Amino acid sequence: LNNVSDLKRAILILLRADLAAERLMGTQRISVRTIGFYELVMLLNKSEPAVLKALDMLHTLGLVEANLKFEPGGRVSHIFSSLEITPQGMIFLEKGDTAVTFNHIHIVNSNVGIVSLQSTLTNIDVRLGNIKQQGHTDLAGALSTLTEQVTHSTLAEGHKQELLEQVELLGEQAEKGPQERKMAIVKGALAFLEKALETAANLATIWSIQGPIIKTFFGI
Repeated sequence: LNNVSDLKRAILILLRADLAAERLMGTQRISVRTIGFYELVMLLNKSEPAVLKALDMLHTLGLVEANLKFEPGGRVSHIFSSLEITPQGMIFLEKGDTAVTFNHIHIVNSNVGIVSLQSTLTNIDVRLGNIKQQGHTDLAGALSTLTEQVTHSTLAEGHKQELLEQVELLGEQAEKGPQERKMAIVKGALAFLEKALETAANLATIWSIQGPIIKTFFGI
Protein backbone atom coordinates (compact mmCIF):
# COMPACT_ATOMS: atom_id res chain seq x y z
CA LEU A 1 0.00 0.00 0.00
CA ASN A 2 2.58 2.53 -1.13
CA ASN A 3 0.40 4.71 -3.38
CA VAL A 4 -3.18 5.85 -3.67
CA SER A 5 -3.93 3.48 -6.55
CA ASP A 6 -3.22 0.44 -4.38
CA LEU A 7 -5.14 2.01 -1.51
CA LYS A 8 -8.19 2.53 -3.71
CA ARG A 9 -8.02 -1.05 -4.93
CA ALA A 10 -7.67 -2.35 -1.37
CA ILE A 11 -10.78 -0.40 -0.35
CA LEU A 12 -12.74 -1.89 -3.25
CA ILE A 13 -11.64 -5.42 -2.33
CA LEU A 14 -12.71 -4.95 1.30
CA LEU A 15 -16.07 -3.44 0.30
CA ARG A 16 -16.69 -6.25 -2.19
CA ALA A 17 -16.00 -8.79 0.55
CA ASP A 18 -18.33 -6.86 2.86
CA LEU A 19 -21.07 -6.87 0.21
CA ALA A 20 -20.85 -10.64 -0.11
CA ALA A 21 -20.99 -11.26 3.64
CA GLU A 22 -24.10 -13.08 4.78
CA ARG A 23 -25.29 -14.33 8.14
CA LEU A 24 -27.79 -17.07 8.86
CA MET A 25 -30.69 -15.68 10.90
CA GLY A 26 -33.05 -18.55 11.67
CA THR A 27 -33.93 -19.96 8.25
CA GLN A 28 -32.95 -16.82 6.34
CA ARG A 29 -29.65 -15.49 5.08
CA ILE A 30 -29.30 -11.73 5.31
CA SER A 31 -26.56 -9.39 4.13
CA VAL A 32 -24.48 -7.95 6.95
CA ARG A 33 -22.48 -4.75 6.62
CA THR A 34 -19.52 -4.79 8.99
CA ILE A 35 -17.05 -2.42 7.32
CA GLY A 36 -17.41 1.30 7.86
CA PHE A 37 -15.02 4.22 7.53
CA TYR A 38 -13.07 3.54 10.73
CA GLU A 39 -12.87 -0.18 9.98
CA LEU A 40 -11.18 0.77 6.70
CA VAL A 41 -8.75 3.05 8.52
CA MET A 42 -7.79 0.28 10.94
CA LEU A 43 -7.65 -2.58 8.42
CA LEU A 44 -5.60 -0.60 5.92
CA ASN A 45 -3.42 1.01 8.61
CA LYS A 46 -3.69 4.37 6.85
CA SER A 47 -4.49 7.86 8.10
CA GLU A 48 -8.04 9.16 8.00
CA PRO A 49 -7.16 11.89 5.41
CA ALA A 50 -5.55 9.28 3.13
CA VAL A 51 -8.62 7.03 3.26
CA LEU A 52 -10.93 10.01 2.76
CA LYS A 53 -8.94 11.11 -0.32
CA ALA A 54 -9.08 7.61 -1.81
CA LEU A 55 -12.83 7.32 -1.10
CA ASP A 56 -13.44 10.70 -2.71
CA MET A 57 -11.69 9.56 -5.89
CA LEU A 58 -13.56 6.24 -5.92
CA HIS A 59 -16.85 8.05 -5.40
CA THR A 60 -16.08 10.52 -8.22
CA LEU A 61 -15.38 7.59 -10.56
CA GLY A 62 -18.64 5.90 -9.56
CA LEU A 63 -16.87 2.88 -8.06
CA VAL A 64 -18.10 3.42 -4.51
CA GLU A 65 -21.26 4.83 -2.95
CA ALA A 66 -19.93 6.82 -0.01
CA ASN A 67 -22.50 8.49 2.21
CA LEU A 68 -20.26 10.16 4.78
CA LYS A 69 -21.73 12.26 7.56
CA PHE A 70 -19.43 14.53 9.53
CA GLU A 71 -19.60 15.40 13.21
CA PRO A 72 -19.24 19.03 14.43
CA GLY A 73 -15.53 18.49 15.06
CA GLY A 74 -14.98 17.46 11.44
CA ARG A 75 -14.54 13.74 12.00
CA VAL A 76 -16.54 11.20 10.05
CA SER A 77 -19.56 9.93 11.96
CA HIS A 78 -19.22 6.20 12.63
CA ILE A 79 -22.93 5.68 13.19
CA PHE A 80 -24.50 7.62 10.32
CA SER A 81 -21.98 7.00 7.52
CA SER A 82 -22.20 4.14 5.04
CA LEU A 83 -19.97 2.70 2.31
CA GLU A 84 -20.80 0.30 -0.49
CA ILE A 85 -19.12 -0.86 -3.70
CA THR A 86 -21.14 -0.12 -6.87
CA PRO A 87 -21.67 -2.42 -9.88
CA GLN A 88 -19.07 -0.38 -11.75
CA GLY A 89 -16.67 -0.98 -8.89
CA MET A 90 -17.28 -4.73 -9.19
CA ILE A 91 -16.49 -4.54 -12.91
CA PHE A 92 -13.30 -2.63 -12.14
CA LEU A 93 -12.07 -5.46 -9.90
CA GLU A 94 -13.16 -8.22 -12.29
CA LYS A 95 -11.75 -6.77 -15.52
CA GLY A 96 -8.80 -4.80 -14.21
CA ASP A 97 -7.69 -1.21 -14.57
CA THR A 98 -8.57 -0.95 -18.27
CA ALA A 99 -12.25 -1.26 -17.33
CA VAL A 100 -12.14 2.33 -16.09
CA THR A 101 -12.96 4.99 -18.64
CA PHE A 102 -11.85 8.59 -18.39
CA ASN A 103 -14.26 11.49 -18.59
CA HIS A 104 -11.91 14.35 -19.49
CA ILE A 105 -9.02 12.73 -21.38
CA HIS A 106 -9.10 10.45 -24.40
CA ILE A 107 -6.73 7.50 -24.02
CA VAL A 108 -6.69 4.53 -26.41
CA ASN A 109 -5.96 1.66 -24.05
CA SER A 110 -4.80 -0.75 -26.74
CA ASN A 111 -2.04 1.59 -27.90
CA VAL A 112 -0.30 2.43 -24.63
CA GLY A 113 0.84 0.76 -21.43
CA ILE A 114 -2.26 2.00 -19.64
CA VAL A 115 -2.00 -0.20 -16.54
CA SER A 116 1.28 1.25 -15.30
CA LEU A 117 -0.02 4.81 -15.77
CA GLN A 118 -3.58 4.18 -14.54
CA SER A 119 -3.31 5.74 -11.09
CA THR A 120 -1.80 9.01 -12.30
CA LEU A 121 -4.17 9.26 -15.28
CA THR A 122 -7.15 8.70 -13.00
CA ASN A 123 -5.98 11.42 -10.62
CA ILE A 124 -5.46 13.85 -13.53
CA ASP A 125 -8.91 13.04 -14.91
CA VAL A 126 -10.57 13.82 -11.57
CA ARG A 127 -8.68 17.10 -11.24
CA LEU A 128 -9.60 18.11 -14.80
CA GLY A 129 -13.25 17.61 -13.93
CA ASN A 130 -12.90 19.87 -10.90
CA ILE A 131 -11.04 22.52 -12.91
CA LYS A 132 -13.76 22.53 -15.55
CA GLN A 133 -16.44 22.90 -12.89
CA GLN A 134 -14.59 26.00 -11.66
CA GLY A 135 -14.90 27.45 -15.17
CA HIS A 136 -11.23 27.16 -16.20
CA THR A 137 -11.92 25.39 -19.50
CA ASP A 138 -8.82 26.71 -21.31
CA LEU A 139 -6.52 25.37 -18.63
CA ALA A 140 -8.37 22.05 -18.51
CA GLY A 141 -8.06 21.74 -22.28
CA ALA A 142 -4.32 22.46 -22.18
CA LEU A 143 -3.66 19.94 -19.41
CA SER A 144 -5.89 17.37 -21.12
CA THR A 145 -4.06 17.71 -24.45
CA LEU A 146 -0.69 17.51 -22.74
CA THR A 147 -1.74 14.38 -20.86
CA GLU A 148 -3.00 12.65 -24.00
CA GLN A 149 0.08 13.47 -26.06
CA VAL A 150 2.53 12.34 -23.38
CA THR A 151 0.59 9.11 -22.79
CA HIS A 152 0.51 8.22 -26.49
CA SER A 153 4.12 9.24 -27.14
CA THR A 154 7.00 6.84 -27.76
CA LEU A 155 8.74 7.82 -24.52
CA ALA A 156 9.70 5.12 -22.05
CA GLU A 157 7.00 4.29 -19.50
CA GLY A 158 9.10 5.60 -16.63
CA HIS A 159 9.61 8.93 -18.39
CA LYS A 160 5.90 9.18 -19.17
CA GLN A 161 5.13 8.60 -15.51
CA GLU A 162 7.48 11.39 -14.43
CA LEU A 163 5.91 13.85 -16.87
CA LEU A 164 2.35 12.92 -15.97
CA GLU A 165 3.12 13.34 -12.27
CA GLN A 166 4.11 16.94 -13.00
CA VAL A 167 0.83 17.48 -14.88
CA GLU A 168 -1.00 16.05 -11.86
CA LEU A 169 0.82 18.50 -9.57
CA LEU A 170 -0.24 21.41 -11.78
CA GLY A 171 -3.83 20.19 -11.72
CA GLU A 172 -3.73 19.90 -7.94
CA GLN A 173 -2.47 23.47 -7.56
CA ALA A 174 -4.96 24.79 -10.12
CA GLU A 175 -7.86 23.42 -8.05
CA LYS A 176 -6.84 25.64 -5.14
CA GLY A 177 -7.57 29.31 -4.77
CA PRO A 178 -4.81 31.77 -5.77
CA GLN A 179 -3.87 32.41 -2.13
CA GLU A 180 -3.58 28.70 -1.34
CA ARG A 181 -1.37 27.71 -4.25
CA LYS A 182 2.27 26.82 -3.66
CA MET A 183 4.01 28.62 -6.48
CA ALA A 184 7.31 26.84 -5.84
CA ILE A 185 5.58 23.58 -6.78
CA VAL A 186 3.99 25.20 -9.85
CA LYS A 187 7.26 26.69 -11.07
CA GLY A 188 9.12 23.44 -10.43
CA ALA A 189 6.58 21.40 -12.40
CA LEU A 190 6.58 23.87 -15.29
CA ALA A 191 10.38 23.94 -15.43
CA PHE A 192 10.55 20.13 -15.43
CA LEU A 193 7.97 19.83 -18.23
CA GLU A 194 9.50 22.58 -20.32
CA LYS A 195 12.99 21.11 -20.17
CA ALA A 196 11.80 17.57 -20.89
CA LEU A 197 9.30 18.35 -23.65
CA GLU A 198 11.41 20.81 -25.60
CA THR A 199 13.78 17.99 -26.52
CA ALA A 200 11.17 15.24 -26.95
CA ALA A 201 10.18 14.23 -30.46
CA ASN A 202 6.66 15.36 -31.43
CA LEU A 203 6.09 16.94 -27.99
CA ALA A 204 8.01 20.21 -28.37
CA THR A 205 5.30 21.66 -30.63
CA ILE A 206 2.58 20.59 -28.19
CA TRP A 207 4.37 22.35 -25.33
CA SER A 208 4.89 25.50 -27.39
CA ILE A 209 1.10 25.74 -27.75
CA GLN A 210 -0.17 24.46 -24.40
CA GLY A 211 2.69 25.72 -22.20
CA PRO A 212 1.81 29.43 -22.53
CA ILE A 213 -1.84 28.71 -21.67
CA ILE A 214 -0.80 26.96 -18.46
CA LYS A 215 1.71 29.66 -17.55
CA THR A 216 -0.82 32.44 -18.14
CA PHE A 217 -3.31 30.78 -15.79
CA PHE A 218 -0.75 30.73 -12.98
CA GLY A 219 0.41 34.27 -13.76
CA ILE A 220 3.88 33.25 -14.89
